[in-house]
Amino acid sequence: NAFVDLYLVHDSIAVQDVIMIMPAMQAQLKKYERNVLHVNGKAKGYVKNISIPNFEASGIGNTALQLNGNIQGLPDGAKAYYNINLKKLVTSRRDIQNFAPPKTIPDSIRIPENISMTGSFKGTQNDFAALLDAKTTNGNLLVSGSMKNKTSYDVKATVDNVDVGYVTMQEKSIGKVSLEATAKGSGF
Repeated sequence: NAFVDLYLVHDSIAVQDVIMIMPAMQAQLKKYERNVLHVNGKAKGYVKNISIPNFEASGIGNTALQLNGNIQGLPDGAKAYYNINLKKLVTSRRDIQNFAPPKTIPDSIRIPENISMTGSFKGTQNDFAALLDAKTTNGNLLVSGSMKNKTSYDVKATVDNVDVGYVTMQEKSIGKVSLEATAKGSGF
């Protein structure tokens, strides 16, 4: 059982160094290879029970992340229990387009210029409760949901003034949409 006691205070890591350590990330990070990642954070505990009181990262374009939480059951990520609080994730269309692997974003989709999110995830990959509150330059989305034993789900979504025409590049025929929806069921 390895023990982790990590304390990063305003550390800086060159993206070129990240690429050298993780060459599989080269395609996503190539446009940022001259950037510097800024990391702040703390993690402590045995690998099987790690506490993360704070983690912050920025330096990839306009993207910044702040979270805290606890993870139990590592190193088996598929069976681990996650209690993660996403305090802030801000990003931009440009960052997402630059970072996403090729062909993952359909040509018929336009990502909003700016996106800001908060949320939480509590549970395992197959049994969890999650919340996502996204604010964008083209409307807002609030989604809460849960899944039990990978067989049943319960989702509630509020779409507030989302410019579906902009996102789908069909401004002339589709406008802004606001709605509330629920889905409850089992099986996929």
